[in-house]
Amino acid sequence: MEDRIRNTGYFPALTGIRAISAYMVFIHHFNPFPDSAETKWLHDFINEFHIGVTFFFTLSGF
Repeated sequence: MEDRIRNTGYFPALTGIRAISAYMVFIHHFNPFPDSAETKWLHDFINEFHIGVTFFFTLSGF
């Protein structure tokens, strides 16, 4: 099995990181925190989760 992984160039350890990246994009679009005075910092933080798209596509190249 080790030879199969080595020959295909597939890195199973990156699958979890790809999943986290996909969740980041989902949360970015869903953003459950309102843009109010109390949760503005959390709303703004979740708005930056668009970076998950870049991570996901970069890791999909491996």
